[in-house]
This record gives sequence, C-alpha cells and structure tokens, in this order.
Amino acid sequence: PCSTPPHLPQPGLRSCRGASVAHTLGSLATFSPESCVAIVRAGGIATLVQVLQEGSQPVQAQAVAALLTLTQRGEQAALMKAGGATALVDVAMKDATPVEVGAQIAKIFEILVKTNPAHGNAIAACGGIPALVRLAGEGSVSAVIALRYLALRSSECKGSIVREGGVAALVAVVREGPPEARGYAAGALSIVAEGSDDHQAAIAAAGGLAPLARLLESGAPDTRRRAAAAIAALATNEERRNMAAQAGAIAPLVQLAREESHDVQCQAEAAHALMCLVSRSPCAP
Repeated sequence: PCSTPPHLPQPGLRSCRGASVAHTLGSLATFSPESCVAIVRAGGIATLVQVLQEGSQPVQAQAVAALLTLTQRGEQAALMKAGGATALVDVAMKDATPVEVGAQIAKIFEILVKTNPAHGNAIAACGGIPALVRLAGEGSVSAVIALRYLALRSSECKGSIVREGGVAALVAVVREGPPEARGYAAGALSIVAEGSDDHQAAIAAAGGLAPLARLLESGAPDTRRRAAAAIAALATNEERRNMAAQAGAIAPLVQLAREESHDVQCQAEAAHALMCLVSRSPCAP
C-alpha cells in the first residue's frame, strides 16, 4: 500500500497516493476542531481540491467525503478560497459520479449557501445552479434546500433556476421525491414564482399545481404551509386560479384554515391562498 504525508499538496494525485491523502485528511478532520485548523494551515484543503481536479473517480469520492467533514466542521471559507466550489461543480456534472457522491456535494453546497450569502453567489457564478438542478433530479434533499436558499438570494438566481430546468426538477420532487424534500421543493417553487408571471407560467406548464394541491392533504405542517404559499404565489391570473381549483386545492385549504392547530403560520398561509384563489386581482404576499 502506498502512503504520503498529508501536509503538503502533491502533483499528479491520480493513484493510490491521492486516495491515501484524501482518506488520511478525512480521518484527521473527524478528530477535533483543532485538527481541522491544522489541516487548513498545512494546505490540506488545497490538496483535496487538487485531488478533485486530477484524481480518478474513486479518489475523488474520498476527497469529497473529506471536504464534507471539513465543511461541517466550519472550514467553509477555506474551501471557497481554495477554489473548491468550481472543482465540486465539475465533479457533480460528470455522468460517472455516483449518486451518493453527488449527495455529499449537495450537502456541502447546502451548508455553504446557508452559511454565507457570498458563498451562495460564488457557487451560482461558477455553475452551481445547473449542478444543483441535476442533483435535485437525483433525489438529493440538500440540493433542493440549496436551490431554495439561492432563489432567496436574488432574481438572477431565480432566473437561472428556471433557465437550467429547475422548475421541472422541483415539480418532480414535489410529485414523487423523498417526503422530507417535498416541502422544501414547494418552498423553492413559491420563491421562484413570486413576482414573475413568466416563472409562474413555467411552473403551471410543468404541471406544478396538481402535486402542490396533493401536498396540502398530508405531511408535516411546514410542508403543507409551503405548498399553500406556492399555490398563492401561482394564483395571480384566472387561468391558474382555475387550474388550482380543478386540481383540488380548495378543499384541503379550507380544512387547513379551519384546523385546530398550534401552527398559526400554516393556517394563515392556507387562508391567504384561499383569498388568492377567489380574488379577481393578484394577491399581495
């Protein structure tokens, strides 16, 4: 077996040397916060990014796992400074990348965009949105959450999500994705729809209203609340109001609005959505 000191970047990390470096750094990162600081000071994150750029697929997988541990331990700024976002996007966009590795990359991006708006902007700028749309299509909950946070950042991010096929991916998650992801996908669609008739039309054209209506009927209160908010955001013209009614949204909204619950926000969103559906003019958010 081959080994190499993990403290300095090494050229040509394609073989078992790169695997050893990635494995060793990943193991060290789990020891303590002090270990993570030492890894960063020794150039370990730059080494792992180099492994991502030059290593074989199995070696890249170990590097991604190590970078996830370091990101979870708080070393987000060091990862971004080392060019990690671009390298992770490149790996995520490869057809040969295993789904589980893609899910780890999505988790890294979720942490980054939630931690710092500047990280989210940098991820979007280096092609992160197409990568996250792809990962969301593979069932990654973290990718859906990251897209939701990016949609909150700016209208440019919302537009990019629509252009890169994010609407279809998010609608698919609402329809048949992991249960824990469906509410976040509904929330992302609500944010993307807000203030843009073109985006609202794209969501309706992708068949988004029917699965959103079904989502109102069961699930956690937050999930139902986000589905109600999405329907309200889409109900800005008569055509989409009729589509929502035909999809069966009214009855579960009435039930939610009347339901005795400690979740006042859920009741309020349901009442607002009902008001939007019966109104002849766009509702204020």
